[in-house]
Amino acid sequence: MTTSYAGASAHYLSPRRRDPVKRFWEEPVNHRILARALGFVEGDPVRVVDVGSGTGDGLALLQAATDRPLDYTGIDPDPEMVTTASSTHADRAGVRFVQADVRDDLDLAPDLWLSAGAPWSHLDHDDFRTTLVRLLRAAARQDRPTAVVVDTLGRWSPEWPTHWDDERWDYRMSFFQGAGDDPVAAPMSTHSRWSIDAAVLEADVPLAALEFHDRAVTVGRHTSTGAFRPGLPDYRGLVNALYDGDTAVDLTDLRLDPPSGPAPDEVLTFFAAFAALWNARLDRAVEQEAALGRTSSGRRVLAADLCSLEHGAAPGLGVGHSLIALIVVAP
Repeated sequence: MTTSYAGASAHYLSPRRRDPVKRFWEEPVNHRILARALGFVEGDPVRVVDVGSGTGDGLALLQAATDRPLDYTGIDPDPEMVTTASSTHADRAGVRFVQADVRDDLDLAPDLWLSAGAPWSHLDHDDFRTTLVRLLRAAARQDRPTAVVVDTLGRWSPEWPTHWDDERWDYRMSFFQGAGDDPVAAPMSTHSRWSIDAAVLEADVPLAALEFHDRAVTVGRHTSTGAFRPGLPDYRGLVNALYDGDTAVDLTDLRLDPPSGPAPDEVLTFFAAFAALWNARLDRAVEQEAALGRTSSGRRVLAADLCSLEHGAAPGLGVGHSLIALIVVAP
C-alpha cells in the first residue's frame, strides 16, 4: 500500500479541499454508510481500525456520523501521514495513529474496520483479495458482529473510460492541493461490485449485510482535471458554482453524455438511463429560468436536486469515482 506521498499531507489539510461538492455531495454518502455500519456493531466504546488513515479523514467522517464513544486506531504505511495525523489529533482521547500495513498479520480485532479515500486501491488485486479474505475470516471468529468498510476507486468512472479495461494503472493525483507542482502518482487498482464480491465469496463467512455504494458518479475530482479524459466537462467545478449560487453558469455545459467503453451491459444501461434523468432535470431548470429568471437560490436548489438524483440512482456497480462496500460479518 506504500506510495510516494512526500508533501501530500498538505492536500489533506488544505481548506480548499473541502469544496461544496465534498461537503454536500460526497461526505453525506460516507456518513450514511458509517451510520449504517455502526447500527450493526456493539461495544462502548466502539473499537475502530482505520485502514490507510492518512491525516484522519476517516476519523472526521466517523465523528460526524455518530456521537458514540470511540477507541480509534489509524494505521498507515506512510510515516509522513502518521506523523502529521498524530500531531493534528494529539489532543483527542482514545485516538492514536501508528505506522502499519493492512497486508501484515496485525493483532487487531475491532468492531469496525474503517477506510476512506480509496486506500484499498493501493493494493494490487491479488493482495486485495488475500488481505480482505484473511480479515473477514478473522472477523468471523469473534463473538460479536464486525463491520468492514472497503473504500476503493470505481472501475467504470466516467472520469477514465480509457482505463475501463485495465485492472491497475498509473493514477495521477493532479487534484492535490498544496502538494507542489508534480502530481503525486501511484499505480492504483479499480474495483467493481463483482471484484469485491468475489473476495467475500472466497472468504465464505456468515454475513449480516453486504452493500455496495457508488460515490461521486458525475462530480469526481478528475472531472476538473481532465487528466484521464480530455474534453470532459468540469462537472465538479460547475456544480460547485451552482452551490455558490452562481447565475453566470450556462446550464447546457452541465449536460451529460453517457460514457462508452468496455463495460458490462448493466453498466452501460445505467449510464444511458442516468444521463436521460440528469439532462431532463437540466431542461426543466432551463425552462424555469426562461420564465422566471436566474436566481442564486434557484441554482442552489438545482445543485441539491442533481445530488439527490445521483444518490437515488447510483447502483453500486463501480460507476463512480469511488465504490464503497459495507460488509458486516456475523459471529
